Amino acid sequence: MTVRLPRKLARLDRSPVYLVHRTQQLATEIFNRELAVLDLTRPQFTLLMTISLHPKLSQKQISARTGIDQSTLGQMAARLEQRGLLQRARRPGSPRGLMLALTRKGTTLLEKAKTLAANADRNLLHTVPPAERRIVMNALTAWSDLLDEPR
Repeated sequence: MTVRLPRKLARLDRSPVYLVHRTQQLATEIFNRELAVLDLTRPQFTLLMTISLHPKLSQKQISARTGIDQSTLGQMAARLEQRGLLQRARRPGSPRGLMLALTRKGTTLLEKAKTLAANADRNLLHTVPPAERRIVMNALTAWSDLLDEPR
């Protein structure tokens, strides 16, 4: 099936960029509703999950990997540290670099959050006909992968 895009945009509801933006709003709403019980936002979950999967990354590397800007990530890490979910330590050999690590409490919360995040994913994809879900996932993955390529 070919999608024909106009040379001049006449309607927002026909713009892929606008539709991806609206989809992101829906995904965030669904995610936040699922994880509200844990008092965890999508960016906080992303940070905890990234630390869990890549424990040796610096705060700067986590910022690059997640798309969370460094100052926001630093503030978020401080709040999560205050909640006892992670700890920050100086990176060996780097006077300014920080390493982040999950605490036991953070690991326990993350395990609960993973189940709720999977529920959010199912709730979002449930809105797409079953035969089209793989196509949607392939497109989303392709777009996400573009962010990992050098520019």
